[in-house]
Amino acid sequence: MFKYRNHKTYIGSVFSFGAGTQSTAIMALIKHEPQRLIDTIGHIPNYAIFADTGAESRDSLINFEFWRKESAIPLYRVKNWKRNALNNYRDVPVYMYTGGSSPRQCTSVWKIQPIYKAVRKLYPNKRLKNPVAMWLGISCDEITRMKESYQKSIENVFPLIELGLDRQDCYSILNKYGYKAVKSACYMCPYQVKRWHENPELDKAIEYEKNLQKYSRYREIPFLHPSAVPLEEAIKQQQNQTNLFTFDDECEGHCGV
Repeated sequence: MFKYRNHKTYIGSVFSFGAGTQSTAIMALIKHEPQRLIDTIGHIPNYAIFADTGAESRDSLINFEFWRKESAIPLYRVKNWKRNALNNYRDVPVYMYTGGSSPRQCTSVWKIQPIYKAVRKLYPNKRLKNPVAMWLGISCDEITRMKESYQKSIENVFPLIELGLDRQDCYSILNKYGYKAVKSACYMCPYQVKRWHENPELDKAIEYEKNLQKYSRYREIPFLHPSAVPLEEAIKQQQNQTNLFTFDDECEGHCGV
């Protein structure tokens, strides 16, 4: 049992580790400044969980492997084997030639569902009188991404916001302890922060789009770029993608952090 600072009691606590800047900063605090977290939040998590979408960036996977060995708490890797980025092309939001985009289901199906399933295995009692705390790496500059859990047995907790930390503070924490992290995102994510032409795994994203068009069975041809032209062509034309790269309305804190 854990006590939160509002005196609420949790049956346990799990950290959703996205392998990005904010969640890596939390890992650093758990390892090097646990008392700071206990004083502010009331506890540190029992476990950390990394949900592998099947299309994680190379940097995210490297960071996961590093923390799998270095983490002060057990870090598990989970995946939705029935529906992930490489076997279900209908979950990723895509753009159509005639306008509009498809529904966004990737975060829910590839991230949240496998994490919740793992929580149920870690805390199997279905009649829990107290919820499980779910730590999410959302910082003060991303406060609009704060959302409640859609399961009563899980309650989202935002340690960086409780600590009053923004993204720059997270970089400071990482620099303090000699860690590095990059923005976490799937290599073909239409909402990725980096410009497409800066994506180090652009070739994989282009191949993914070809498979998307081949296997997704939309009535129209789907595209990853909002201009609704092949990604390779869009990059060559140097389309302005400024408005594309935002996570403000994206993922409830389970990816991109």
